[in-house]
Amino acid sequence: MKKQIGPYKILKELGRGGTSTCYLAVKPPLEREILLKVLYPQFATDKEIFSRFEQEARIMSRLRHPNVLQILDFGNLDNTYFIAAEFIEGNLLDKVVAEKKISPKEATSIVMGILQALSYVHQRNIIHRDIKPSNILITDPANGGAKLTDFGLAWTKSIQGITQEGTFLGTPGYMSLEQLKGDKVDHRTDIYSLGLVWLELIAGEKAYPGENYGEVIQGILTKPPAGINKLEQKAPQELVQIIKKMIEKPKDQRYKSANEIICELNKLQGVETSRRLAFTKIKEIQVPRWIPCAIAIIFLVFVGWNMKKLYSLKPAPIPRSEKREARSEKQPTTDNQQPITDNRQPTTDNRQLNIQHSLYINVIPYAKIYLNDTLIGETPPMLQTKVTPGEYVLTLSNPQFPSITKHLEIKGAQDIQVNLLEEVSYLSFIVKPWAEVLVDGVLHGTTPLKAPLILSPGKHEIKLHNPYYEDYIDTLNLERGDTTQVKFKFK
Repeated sequence: MKKQIGPYKILKELGRGGTSTCYLAVKPPLEREILLKVLYPQFATDKEIFSRFEQEARIMSRLRHPNVLQILDFGNLDNTYFIAAEFIEGNLLDKVVAEKKISPKEATSIVMGILQALSYVHQRNIIHRDIKPSNILITDPANGGAKLTDFGLAWTKSIQGITQEGTFLGTPGYMSLEQLKGDKVDHRTDIYSLGLVWLELIAGEKAYPGENYGEVIQGILTKPPAGINKLEQKAPQELVQIIKKMIEKPKDQRYKSANEIICELNKLQGVETSRRLAFTKIKEIQVPRWIPCAIAIIFLVFVGWNMKKLYSLKPAPIPRSEKREARSEKQPTTDNQQPITDNRQPTTDNRQLNIQHSLYINVIPYAKIYLNDTLIGETPPMLQTKVTPGEYVLTLSNPQFPSITKHLEIKGAQDIQVNLLEEVSYLSFIVKPWAEVLVDGVLHGTTPLKAPLILSPGKHEIKLHNPYYEDYIDTLNLERGDTTQVKFKFK
């Protein structure tokens, strides 16, 4: 561990992440404690990772809000890239949850702080895109004080070169449907992710658990979140409805802004206060015993008088014209009346040429559908089309997956269900100290990779390159639907 980086004296290591190490440091002469986030040296030449590290500093340096961690400095000293931020005594939310149970009241207080932060950053056209417990710093556990951290995946219009549409970024267990599909995202993506965090805090379990990457994505695409039943048992109904609306899969059905949720919570707090005050006042009022008896007698007299009037009423006569119409409606149709149909039959040749069969296609998570290289639509929702008998080539295209091709022979109606997550293979890497990963000659990044690689089943050549060691090369035969993990240590 380095003792000093430029003017910053390092006191101790606080933790390690996938691309950086965090230290507690001080800067003379004031000796103020700061958080020093240092990029691993091997990533200084990785354009993608370095650009995100720099992007985090540039975005957070513009933000001044009590619920957002404040950036103080960014630079390169002694060939080391770093971000200096305010140091706050506290712990990350994922560690807090692991140590103790969070009550619905505490969870709501924490979420309210992050909602305030999101309202602030969204008004500045910034989307965080990675809301999760490990990016929320709890500064005051008793009162739910919280700060939003880590804007490494954040997106804003004002900074050029930040990926938006067509990219697959975020933490799978907290990603929205539009993130998984690589579609354009907006502030409602952050609302969705925070809703899943809120649900997890109250229910005590992850909304989309899974042993591997594929299971988590499958759950988000096809299942409701886990923990809803526990949420309904532990939280007030009004709070449950707010959380459910935040985690609607179609983004158009979610809240339009963080401010809208804040207003809902403020209303709830006001209603609860009013109920408590009303209950207190009712207890303080001394009601004489004879008043309830008098009210009951008056009520019985009133009901008896109105019942007498009701039974004395006679039904009004039905006009003759209405009687005639009623009788005519009740008359049954005769046997000679038949529905109008087209009885024309085509000739034998025409019948053969005009035969068409229904083809139903549904793909999870989604895909563009090509039939004989002609685009016929997208799914979901389920695509229905008519085709004549014969042989066809069906191609499913999704930018996050290898292209899937199937050969069809149409003799009758067919229902085709395809889950792309089960059609591909997954490949992950654990490499020490680190390596560039090449598959079939294509560079996929530097370890640790943000997510497993999605590849077509079959044989693939992998190469792990670290300029300080001899390359590791191997050929793997990947099975359909399986996750393969490569563990390697350079020596």
